[in-house]
Amino acid sequence: MATQFINYKSQNIGSTTRFMIDGTNDSGSNPTGVASLDSGKAQIMIGCMVTNVKTTSVNVTVGIRNAATTTHLVKALTVPAGDAIEIVQGKVVMVAGDEVTVSADSASAVDCVVSVLKNA
Repeated sequence: MATQFINYKSQNIGSTTRFMIDGTNDSGSNPTGVASLDSGKAQIMIGCMVTNVKTTSVNVTVGIRNAATTTHLVKALTVPAGDAIEIVQGKVVMVAGDEVTVSADSASAVDCVVSVLKNA
């Protein structure tokens, strides 16, 4: 499989953790994580933008989970009303089974776009 650029998008993320990388563009609560990589290849996260769609500030948490272990990229980061924050300002290498998790402290509070380079 050739290298591909992919955007995973999800809207109205709230206090229930949303899994951003599960093979579809609007992820639910049944994640599969990074899958179908060519042998010896990885998926590289090149961007993660979180936008507050509320009229008040919200706290957002973004992490990378593999199995039962989550490593936070940000935890309870305050995003001002109507503003956006770029969570990844470099690159994050992900392997098979890695999932990007997003949650907020308020219902239907944020939208998120995760941009990746697959089979890099």
